[in-house]
Amino acid sequence: MKKLITILAALLFATAVFAQNKNTIAVPAPRAVNLGDGADWILLFIQGVITSNFQQYSGMNVVDRQNADMVKAEQRLSENAAYDEKSAIELGKLTSARLIITGSIMAKSNAYALTFSITDAETGETKATSSIPNCLAFALEDGTAANQISYDLMKGYRITLSGEAQSKLTQKASVMSGEAAAQASVAKGIVAEQSGATIEALTYYIQARKSDKKLDEATSRMANMTTVVTSGNYGANAKNLIKLRNDWDKLLREATELIASNPPEFELRYFSDIEALELTEKDYENGTMSFTVTGPYLKQVSGGENQKIATELLEGLHKIEQSKNWGEKINKFPWSYADDIKGDNWLKSMNQVYEFTISLLDGKKKVIARQNISFNISWSSYTYAILAKPTLHFNGVAVNDADTDKIYITVESVGNKKISVLPVADDVLPINKAIEVIRTGNHNGFVKVAGHTNYDFKAAFKRATSDKKIVGLDFSDLDSSIEVDATLKGISFSNGLDVIIKRHVSSATEFVVIPRSVHRIYDDAFRYCKSLAKVFYEGSEAEWNAITIDSGNNNLRYAEIIYEWDIQKGLEAALGYGQEQIEKMLTDFVTIPEKGMQMFRTEVTQRLYQLVMGVNPSFWQFANDNLKAEEKDALRTICGYNTSNLPVEGVSWYDAIYFCNKLSEILGRRPVYAVAGETDVAKWGYAPHRGNSIRGDITQDTGANGFRLPTDAEWEYAALGGQKCTYAGSDNLDEVG
Repeated sequence: MKKLITILAALLFATAVFAQNKNTIAVPAPRAVNLGDGADWILLFIQGVITSNFQQYSGMNVVDRQNADMVKAEQRLSENAAYDEKSAIELGKLTSARLIITGSIMAKSNAYALTFSITDAETGETKATSSIPNCLAFALEDGTAANQISYDLMKGYRITLSGEAQSKLTQKASVMSGEAAAQASVAKGIVAEQSGATIEALTYYIQARKSDKKLDEATSRMANMTTVVTSGNYGANAKNLIKLRNDWDKLLREATELIASNPPEFELRYFSDIEALELTEKDYENGTMSFTVTGPYLKQVSGGENQKIATELLEGLHKIEQSKNWGEKINKFPWSYADDIKGDNWLKSMNQVYEFTISLLDGKKKVIARQNISFNISWSSYTYAILAKPTLHFNGVAVNDADTDKIYITVESVGNKKISVLPVADDVLPINKAIEVIRTGNHNGFVKVAGHTNYDFKAAFKRATSDKKIVGLDFSDLDSSIEVDATLKGISFSNGLDVIIKRHVSSATEFVVIPRSVHRIYDDAFRYCKSLAKVFYEGSEAEWNAITIDSGNNNLRYAEIIYEWDIQKGLEAALGYGQEQIEKMLTDFVTIPEKGMQMFRTEVTQRLYQLVMGVNPSFWQFANDNLKAEEKDALRTICGYNTSNLPVEGVSWYDAIYFCNKLSEILGRRPVYAVAGETDVAKWGYAPHRGNSIRGDITQDTGANGFRLPTDAEWEYAALGGQKCTYAGSDNLDEVG
């Protein structure tokens, strides 16, 4: 009987090693001395500005206050006493940061004294210091003091600063910058949130977003608060309903200003598929012919976040029973507040019209047909409706004019509202043609879909994909979401205004591409995606954390998230990402020259196995519904929520040689194992993880350059690490486990 390859579960419970990154720095809030009531926001403001400066100019990895380990560390230290330099080592252990910025702000009779330092959490050594013995209140509150502290610490730590960085950190602010104003608003919002003042906190976060749209923390905290508001957890039973109403009025005014400052922008996308129709009786009489062209569509390219803010605020507002009596102005947000904003803004116009001229040209670029079209956009509760034509007809084109080798199409934006006009790529299909190729199977596995979707198209598309096997569906150019009922390996979701994922994603899906515009993923969308390994997300980590992900989506939670993904690369790039990552992972070999071989430094990880096989059979992973609560706690202690670097287990010897051959094929190497003389695993007649044996003689090609399993002797020799010990690394069993 062949030896089964197993990894003992005891490996999971090994003592964690405390490893600090020398290039990682943590910035906890400074200590307050005699600041008095109402000054808590100052501490958070200084912390935020210093954190932002180090993120921008130091070149170091900065553990910010939204990091889960930092949150736990500050909570733990605050339970005992206000921390100082002596607590840096403890903070370093909790955050895995090698360097810690600690500091204090002390109130004096008419000024403040600021003292800060960078401490090595491993040795306790002070690496840099900064002090401002007499800081005036305005310098403390406008960010000047925090910038000076940042500059002194970076210079003291011998960080080379650019001229721009030096100028920004050392200049005195005549007025508070947008960045500093945003940090101040975030700090005040955190204080309000901690005190339970949800509406006030959200108002501050929206103010921060208005001041600095690049501040990710403002975006994520605002999203968290809108989620709380939407859930109804905002004191609807407050005794003072008048105050609650006034708080909402202030919040909606701030939100309207933010929405008005970011008008939606559109692009026109057009197709180049020109088809000649059969000649009619009238054509024969007049010497003419007719053509059809797939209708262009408008695609929103910015402003989608406004929809999220408005929709969620209205949803939360309407959960307050008494809000129906708060007046027409509040209940017709945001349009009712538009006139309160100074100057012109797009909210004051309820309808917009975009006009275009579409022309057909002959081979010499002479116009042979032309027509004008318009898109009417009407706004209602911050949604938009586009009156569009799925197909354009060019009738009565003279046959002589059409007697040309090639006919071109051009589109020009006309009228008062001119916008960008872009052609759709040749390999992207309008939805009606995508339905046809999917229904007939006339595609190469990847189908890219673009255009405007109406109800008829949505229903037809779902029917067309039913029970079909498609490698990937790319909806990144679609103007709204659409339902799919197909067996997919990968899917790229729409970047349109309907920015939610509602329906069950195919259980076979291994990866998904999600645009930045998605703001909510509904219950159970990914419940059955046991094979889901990767999520390619267009936005930042902070933006991903701001998405509302409903319950029943644990498989999404356990997948690897790749941030800042360029969705224009398409699904093929996402599929090829797996091979790219495999190649990167297979660089860590140990060479054993005396045996003439190389061996992985570690056991095969769950991540590598899933990249190669498309599935992770391990018991010790969070996607396993059979894990007990205490087993999940043990896993979290060792690896948080990410088991990807743990050894794969639950595989048989046959699964292992299947993996070896498949890995060899992916990387263009000659496979080692053969079944009945066949090295192609697809021809073995074996389903991994479902059977205990493979029919046919199994042989090895000793001259192949592919991957194989080590023999018992090779494994033992490698485990000794070049030492002559009884056990791996020691003669004392207690020392090795």
